Amino acid sequence: MGAANSRGIAITALAAVSLAAITTLARLSYDAGSNPVTLVAFRALLGVFVLPGIILLRGHSLLVPSAARPAVLGCAAGLAIIGYGYMGSVAYIPIGLAALIM
Repeated sequence: MGAANSRGIAITALAAVSLAAITTLARLSYDAGSNPVTLVAFRALLGVFVLPGIILLRGHSLLVPSAARPAVLGCAAGLAIIGYGYMGSVAYIPIGLAALIM
C-alpha cells in the first residue's frame, strides 16, 4: 500500500467519523443554547476559511472554470439546504431518527 493510498484511507476515515459525529455535536450545541441557523453558518464559515487554505497550501488555484460555475453554485446551494435541514431536524426530533432519515 502506497503513501497516497494510506492518505486516501485516512481522509476517508476522518470524513466518516465527522459525518457520524455531526448529529451528536449538533444536539450538544442546541442544548448549550445554539440554533440551526447559527450552527450551519458556523460550519459554512469554517469551510470558507479552512478549505481555501488547504487548496492554496497544495499549490492549486481557487478559480473555478466559467463553464463549471453554474454546477458549483447549484451544488453549494443544495448542500446548504441539506445541511440546514439536517441540522435543523436535530433540534426538533431525536438524533437517531434524524440520522435514519438522512
